[in-house]
Amino acid sequence: MKRIALLNVKFSPNLGDGVIAECLESELARVQPDWQVHSIDLAGRESFGSGLDAGRGRVLKFLDALPPLLRSLGTVTALIALIQLRYRKIWRRQLSGVSGVIVGGGQLLADTDLNFPLKLYTALGEARRVNALLAVFGVGVSEHLSKPARRLFLKAFSGFSLEHVAVRDSVSRYNWNRHFGRSGLAKANLCSDPGLLAADVYTAKPSPRSTGIPEIGIGIMNPRTLDRHSRDDDDFSFNTARDFWCALAKELLSRGLGVTLFTNGPQDGEAFLEIVLDAVDDPRVKRMPRPLVPSDLAETVRSFDAIVAHRLHANILAYAFRIPHVGMAWDPKMEAFFDSVGRRQYLANHTQSEPGQVADLIEASLREGIDSDAHAEVIMKTRQAIEACARELDSAISARDNHSRSQFQNSVRA
Repeated sequence: MKRIALLNVKFSPNLGDGVIAECLESELARVQPDWQVHSIDLAGRESFGSGLDAGRGRVLKFLDALPPLLRSLGTVTALIALIQLRYRKIWRRQLSGVSGVIVGGGQLLADTDLNFPLKLYTALGEARRVNALLAVFGVGVSEHLSKPARRLFLKAFSGFSLEHVAVRDSVSRYNWNRHFGRSGLAKANLCSDPGLLAADVYTAKPSPRSTGIPEIGIGIMNPRTLDRHSRDDDDFSFNTARDFWCALAKELLSRGLGVTLFTNGPQDGEAFLEIVLDAVDDPRVKRMPRPLVPSDLAETVRSFDAIVAHRLHANILAYAFRIPHVGMAWDPKMEAFFDSVGRRQYLANHTQSEPGQVADLIEASLREGIDSDAHAEVIMKTRQAIEACARELDSAISARDNHSRSQFQNSVRA
């Protein structure tokens, strides 16, 4: 058995990252039965529900109150200490005996206070120690990288002969080639997000509802997270977000639709969901229990007739299950995904669209559904891309191992 490690954020409180990891693990194991695949979390977590999620909101609120320079300096200093004192030891242990490493998936080639640049630089340094071969698959690549971030990423990938590079959308491919291709790294191929294979990984069927009314899931995301990562200048404040979701819920109810709120799992999202639920003050608006593992999130999304959400992987799960979905655009990755599956018309602007306009899109998506032929083609291409990555990495590992055996045999004969 060849041991293959995936570098990602599988155990993130945002369970969409866990969906990516579990779908990629499952498909790699299917196409390469002689691989033993496991994920290594770039935040040092080793299970779901571990880490700093409970206090994350308080920490971020404190950091956000600092002047920008102090905030960045404090964050980077704390991160370097965590990496050196804790994460490096975990990664070294988890990389022991690994033949190959795949960086992916998720929005890993991004720069928020050098978070992923520092982590990947260190983790891939440990991968070099064990002579692992490297591929990159299913990642998102941000448009804007600071000079220190770009240098760290380039150093992280240097020393490896990249066996395969595939990014999850055309925007990321352009960004990879612009940031790294010009510096000598391999140009990126295009793939789809592994989460699109969720229907084969999460097979539990939802319980039938007692009512024939279509149920709409509203995916709630904490506005502070949106403000931190959105490319928009408009402030999506707590009050603005709360009022929007309340108005949308009431609009959907007025059209004879059921409404249930849900999150992708983070504690700060759950807290904001409660704020929205209290503000809407209508017993007809329900809430789903907090999902604790990726299969919970998958089952939640699968239980609806349609969803509307900011979160990319709520939308990806919906598409995987052929559930109509409307996205709230706040980041280029949303546009890139909706373009890739031919659903750009179902993307609303998260700061400009009115609740009535979003409700119109939801009703239109319910009427149209998701074309089965187009869906089947997306799934087929997703599988083919994963298989190509696995094939090229496996071939490189076998060639290296055969060369090493040949050298050893020659030295014995000598």
